[in-house]
Amino acid sequence: MARRIRLASASSRRLDWLTNHLLSQAEIEAIPLVGEEQSTDGEVSLQVTQVLDDKISRARLQYFLESQNAVEHDSIPPPNLWVVSDTLVEDPNDISVALGQPENELSALRMLLDLSGCRHLVWSGTAILDFEHSEPMVTRFVESAIVEFETLDESSLNELLSSGSWKGKAGGYDLAGHAASFTQLVEGEEVTVLGFASKAIEEIRKIIDYSDSNS
Repeated sequence: MARRIRLASASSRRLDWLTNHLLSQAEIEAIPLVGEEQSTDGEVSLQVTQVLDDKISRARLQYFLESQNAVEHDSIPPPNLWVVSDTLVEDPNDISVALGQPENELSALRMLLDLSGCRHLVWSGTAILDFEHSEPMVTRFVESAIVEFETLDESSLNELLSSGSWKGKAGGYDLAGHAASFTQLVEGEEVTVLGFASKAIEEIRKIIDYSDSNS
């Protein structure tokens, strides 16, 4: 029986990636965490850790509440393996500024102009929460990758904006989408840019393999 995994994220890109790479090994459901993210400060490398810690705390609480509700209503309990993740694009001009998801086309344009012709860091933090144990096991990973944008002219900018690929994407671009024609992965793993720490994916596979061997 496939291991059930909760991807506690609203990101369609993360769900697509996990589904494409783990579909034969796991049953994946995507349900976002409840609540608002806490504000962060400091260098982006620290911000991603702060956000990850906040998501871990919220995932613990949400699992407990869903489990209690399942007992009270004699319904299916939540999966006991949860994955939370966060990805931040570091402004190439300021290591303390994270380029989040654009609110509209104008903010997407501003971000793309900041990234045009520059190399920048992308940080992904991923945590795996295994509730199968009496004391939940939490494993965290934080990784970075370097992406380089070619200099974007008016035509390129119009293409990226009109495609709508900036919507819901940190930094206003999608490495696996339209932006692939204008970017190059200089260092690190593609999956880090797409939303997961690569070592976390390795750990998930190990957990699944262990579950299969003991089922």
